[in-house]
Amino acid sequence: MRVQRAKTAPPRINPDWAARWGTPEAGLVTSWERGRELAAEDAGLAAAARRGELVPMSWKGGVAPPVRGGRAPRRKYGSFHYLAMWQGLRGDDLDIDTDARRQCTCSRQGTVVVFTDDVGLLDR
Repeated sequence: MRVQRAKTAPPRINPDWAARWGTPEAGLVTSWERGRELAAEDAGLAAAARRGELVPMSWKGGVAPPVRGGRAPRRKYGSFHYLAMWQGLRGDDLDIDTDARRQCTCSRQGTVVVFTDDVGLLDR
């Protein structure tokens, strides 16, 4: 399923639960809209995302800086909800094909994140 929404689309005003989470598509739109809200709340976070950093957020997929002396993982999995939120944070259109995995590399940590809807992979 391809989920798309233009960055010029106005935000939905107070949608009910079913409109926000009732379908997989609705959940991705909700996550993307939350990313747009985060961009307005935290310009620094939005700037980091626009630089290609996969910043830590509420969905699994961000890359946290390693603990002192450690290193970031080389590869990990993230959810499509993270990807949707990240696209909103960057100011991008929402564009996710849930039938295919998508891969991004964090510009800061160099970690490759593979985005998927397979929740079994997200704990790896």
